[in-house]
Amino acid sequence: PHCGDTKRIFNVICIDPIETEFWSDFYRVAPYMPVIFPVQKCKRCGKYYFIKKEQYIIVDMDASGYPLKYHELKEAVKELSGSEQSAWETYMLNRSLIQAYNSEFMRDNSDRTPSEEERQQFLTAVDNVLNLPDDQYPYELRGELLRETGRFDEAVEILRNLPPDEDIPQFY
Repeated sequence: PHCGDTKRIFNVICIDPIETEFWSDFYRVAPYMPVIFPVQKCKRCGKYYFIKKEQYIIVDMDASGYPLKYHELKEAVKELSGSEQSAWETYMLNRSLIQAYNSEFMRDNSDRTPSEEERQQFLTAVDNVLNLPDDQYPYELRGELLRETGRFDEAVEILRNLPPDEDIPQFY
């Protein structure tokens, strides 16, 4: 990260997908399967950073085992927006914000309603993902994001024309 702190990683892990929940926005809860989250907050300096794509499958022993909360991801988007990002980083940052938004306002039976500013930030994150080339994220996610934003006809068209499984990008 920014402060030069070193990161301890290991790449041999035991996983068990039992009791894993999958959500249509690609959020998953996997009690017996370690998850590495692409956007992290440094424990030393508090700045946000991306786990490198090539390290994404390696467990970062110093990284938080929990996704950043919605308010943290809003900060991360603000902090990282001025930096040059790869398509993967753009996808991961925006997907993380979308998932955190859904968890904050939809998934956990929240009685909180998003403000207009929060709704706009969510819609911007959706547009940022939809504007990426199709091979940069799972094709099914395009249909889900269109559905979530009320663009039902476009969502139905996408889902009716899903490519065969072997053609769906595995970018997650």
